[in-house]
Amino acid sequence: MSTAGRGGPLPWARLLAPTTLELLALPCGLQGVERRHSISDDLNIGYHSRDHATQTDIKEIPELKELAIATQALIELTHSLQKDLLIYKSTIQAQYQEKIEEKASNLYKYVNDRLRDIETCHKRKEVQLRQSYQQQLCDALAVLRAKTEKYYNINIEEIEGSQGKLLRYLRDKLQEKESIIGELKRKLWEYQVNKRTKMVVFEDDDRGNKKLEKENEEFKEEVFRLRSEIARLEDSLQHSEKEKRALDKQVQRMQLKMESDERTIQKLVEFQEQMKAELENGRSLGENLITSVAPEQQPDERSLNAENGELKKCEGQERQTIARKKAEQSNAIWKKKFQIVQNSLHAIKDEMFLRQTLQRQLLALRYTSPGETMVCPVCCIENDRKGTNRFKAGSQLPSTSDQD
Repeated sequence: MSTAGRGGPLPWARLLAPTTLELLALPCGLQGVERRHSISDDLNIGYHSRDHATQTDIKEIPELKELAIATQALIELTHSLQKDLLIYKSTIQAQYQEKIEEKASNLYKYVNDRLRDIETCHKRKEVQLRQSYQQQLCDALAVLRAKTEKYYNINIEEIEGSQGKLLRYLRDKLQEKESIIGELKRKLWEYQVNKRTKMVVFEDDDRGNKKLEKENEEFKEEVFRLRSEIARLEDSLQHSEKEKRALDKQVQRMQLKMESDERTIQKLVEFQEQMKAELENGRSLGENLITSVAPEQQPDERSLNAENGELKKCEGQERQTIARKKAEQSNAIWKKKFQIVQNSLHAIKDEMFLRQTLQRQLLALRYTSPGETMVCPVCCIENDRKGTNRFKAGSQLPSTSDQD
């Protein structure tokens, strides 16, 4: 307690209860070493027996009471110290547990953030790969389409070379189509007859019917998917039309700006001509003054020459300004044109590819019968070429009635 009085209270003393501090402050009788009377001092041993009884003396009773009080105080002090130690231990344990939970939550947040960053990076790379491969596919399909059109255009030019060959080609096409129509009519008649008549259905027929029903369901799903694709394509066409109208408005605004720039250029040209006329007038006046001036008026001639030089400088600056504005205007127009073409190029490629794919799939579905699958001959190629020409002419998607 003396050390606490000299240097202030100890850190563990702040956690003790007030009663504990009071018990510690009580005197315990251990401040100094003093000589006490002992019972064994009065023991005298004779020859035959002890001369004095070994019992507690009356003088020693107050000392025993003091010792009992001090012992009780020490016991209470130890109990209070144990309680304080338990409280201090639980406090430290709670603080440690809180710190552990805080560290764990911070670590959990950090791991989640890192995982989220990795996931976003992976998704970004995946999108980039998809876009790159889609662009490569579009380019390859465009090249293939160009080669196919070139091949068929060459064949058509060879056929159109002579009138007789063209007639024979058309006659063969007509006969081929008539044979296809007759074959389809015959199959339709057989289908109707088989539908009217009641025949015994065997197990193999059941399997065939189940297979046909499954194929029919698949064809229906394919038709539904194609219709949804057509609807999406129509939406994209409407969106492209809106963009086209917006671009037209922008082009009109650019034209108005060009007209205003042209008017400004016209004004500058007129101002330049006016400056030229003034320059010519000043030049003629200067020549007249030179011829009529006296030798003592040479400073006036020098000032006129200086003014003439300034006018020439102004004329050169005006010419440079007009040329620069013309170049800026032409550069802006060509940049806008290239931007419009670049924005619409990929949309046109995707639209051409989707139109061609949809036409081929619709033709394949139309020429598929329940019993067998019929391969589309040259007429499919002709229809494909017609669809391409229609797309070049700016028409809509071909309807089923036109293809029939």
